[in-house]
Amino acid sequence: MKKFLPIISALLFLYFGLLAGCSPTTKERQLVMNRLKDPESTKFRNEKRYETGYVCGEFNSKNSYGAYTGYIRYTAKAPDIYYTENGDSGALDLENFQLLIDDIRNKDKTGFEKIWNKYCQ
Repeated sequence: MKKFLPIISALLFLYFGLLAGCSPTTKERQLVMNRLKDPESTKFRNEKRYETGYVCGEFNSKNSYGAYTGYIRYTAKAPDIYYTENGDSGALDLENFQLLIDDIRNKDKTGFEKIWNKYCQ
């Protein structure tokens, strides 16, 4: 057991060292920023990664006039799934597809709220 202790310690150090060196939300942020008029101006806050693999948070970005529009909630899961409170989305996953179709049919706009409550609570 004593001869395995240094190996286990080294592996744990590498594992946690690699995790600490990268942002857990970089890919998810990029999904949201790809559709914005001024992606470099985007500010993020209240971000958290959940056990579902989704990152939930808020973003604010400048519009065509150079003014910030206000924080908007988003949920995202790399490589290409994301939803925003204002109705923007990336690739649709089959699990949530029906929620968004119901939004279009019923015009009740509760699909994002249901997705937020499902992944961000």
